Amino acid sequence: MNPYKKNQIKQYLTKYLNKQFGIEIKNSKNKFGCPICKSEETAVIYPNNITKYHCYHPKCNFKGDIFDLIRKTKNPKMTDEDIADFLNQKLEITIQDELKDIFDMYVKNGFCLFPIAKGTKIPTIKEWQNSEHKNPDEWMEWINENQDLGLNIGKSNICIVDIG
Repeated sequence: MNPYKKNQIKQYLTKYLNKQFGIEIKNSKNKFGCPICKSEETAVIYPNNITKYHCYHPKCNFKGDIFDLIRKTKNPKMTDEDIADFLNQKLEITIQDELKDIFDMYVKNGFCLFPIAKGTKIPTIKEWQNSEHKNPDEWMEWINENQDLGLNIGKSNICIVDIG
């Protein structure tokens, strides 16, 4: 599963907690009963990240997102795709594949991309300046490998003006 889709699914944590366990989250300071250890008012949603929660009970100390929670409460062998299918049925999730639309626009405009290390500007392939990578399936493979994408300006036949 590509990280883009996975991040969209992670946004459903509070809805899942409500539907599956009857837990209603009003804000990040709201303590609730942990669905794993069943301790009352020991768990909270992360203040700056509504996709994760933490149970502070010493015997539990669970930290995780919706994928971790489902693996812990349902089946530890479930894949991300299994969990996405389960949640789609349970919560009627609609995932927007904006990435496909973006890639279609890139193809239409003749963009040439190359993989870079996550969070950096360092290419992960040699001779990236001289190679042409205009296939969206290849771009998606790089994203699924948790890499970022760079734009080969020369091979894309575009000009960038950097004013700074």
